[in-house]
Amino acid sequence: MRPSTPSPSSSPPKGPTPGLPRRPPTSSPAGFTCPHCGKSHGFTKETDTLDGWFDSGSTHFAAMQKDQGFWPATVYLEGLDQYRGWFQSSLLTAVGSTGVAQAPFKACITHGWTVDGEGKAMHKSLGNAMDPYDIMNKYGADLIRLWSASADYHADMRCSEKIFKQLSQNYLKFRNTARYCLGNLNGFDPDHLVAPQRDGGAGPLGRYPAQRPHPEVLPGL
Repeated sequence: MRPSTPSPSSSPPKGPTPGLPRRPPTSSPAGFTCPHCGKSHGFTKETDTLDGWFDSGSTHFAAMQKDQGFWPATVYLEGLDQYRGWFQSSLLTAVGSTGVAQAPFKACITHGWTVDGEGKAMHKSLGNAMDPYDIMNKYGADLIRLWSASADYHADMRCSEKIFKQLSQNYLKFRNTARYCLGNLNGFDPDHLVAPQRDGGAGPLGRYPAQRPHPEVLPGL
């Protein structure tokens, strides 16, 4: 059997368009009570909720063009997931509102995630997260700066107690070398330099190793 075709006078079907979400009700469901105060009446539908991605995607107008007077931005910097988030929403709001096929940024730079020593994502439930304050209290803030500067931000950056312990040894080498170099500058006054001497102050014995060896000593020179 074939379903009958509705007549032109028939009213349109009620309900949402297929594939689109149903419009939220204007009143609270029957029997609803507030879990905090226990009231079941006096609720009103919120009307000023703004989509989070639209909010962040339009910051190039509010934060750059309107407040600071420049557009577009030189670079947008975020994580890899923002190609479908902030980067995309900024591009859509810019092209859709201006009609100009130009992004609100000249370039995008993406960085990896901070993961644990085994390359796994950090989660409180897994217990593999590291608190930066714990690292600073144990090794100092300079070690976090060194870790950030030595890591390749294009890839995921591993973070663990073992990595920071090993990095602390490198940090001590840098620090001791810098202290040794600074120690040699003790008493240095650029306004009272010693005048250079013709032989560099080395004397005959000091100049001897710098002389070109005699061809009979090292043939071929």
